[in-house]
Amino acid sequence: TVLRPKGFELPEPILQVAQELAGRSGGSVRETPDRSEALEGAHVIYAKSWSSTKHYGNEEGDHELRSGLSDWCVNSDWFTTADTNCCFMHCLPVRRGVVVTAEVLEGPRSVVVHEARNRMFTQMAVLYEILRENKAS
Repeated sequence: TVLRPKGFELPEPILQVAQELAGRSGGSVRETPDRSEALEGAHVIYAKSWSSTKHYGNEEGDHELRSGLSDWCVNSDWFTTADTNCCFMHCLPVRRGVVVTAEVLEGPRSVVVHEARNRMFTQMAVLYEILRENKAS
């Protein structure tokens, strides 16, 4: 479930491709602006900063759209209807107090350091493959 504020809808072609690919493996993708609906029984809350495709390249329009969204910063209240073992993920770096509160980021539900470490190993493997292929040429 993609939880996003009104005005930040995924472009329809991207949503359709995501739904098709998820369906091939027995999954599904949907989006909603309803936080209670989206977080009910959630196992993971993965936060990412949102950009509006409606205001891409329009700084004033984007700022105006974001102005009333301070309650979209992930805090401990977001976990009240989630699964009891629900964890918080983010690929880092993250803007504290904008994307997530320090309480959640540094709390027991956060797995961001583990995620960042896994990302580093993946990046190292990609770099190794690129350099190895160029060296063989």
